[in-house]
Amino acid sequence: MKEVRNFPADPAEGELLAFQLVGDMTLKETTREAVWDTNAVLEGERLTGHATTFIMLEDYSIPVPSLLGILKVTDGVTLTL
Repeated sequence: MKEVRNFPADPAEGELLAFQLVGDMTLKETTREAVWDTNAVLEGERLTGHATTFIMLEDYSIPVPSLLGILKVTDGVTLTL
């Protein structure tokens, strides 16, 4: 992780926190910066939640799936952790 954006200076326990995590993501030998939109809750000393980012497969040299040229999907995938 390279950066945390908009994390509150004094988070309250039990409060929903919205912030971003920025880092490099490598898929199939291609590395690009990814920004993850994160929602989390502070519980004691533990921060739990989920993060999502949207990537384009072509940016990582991953071919867009196609079924015999008949069925194609549009590029773009939402990843959730």
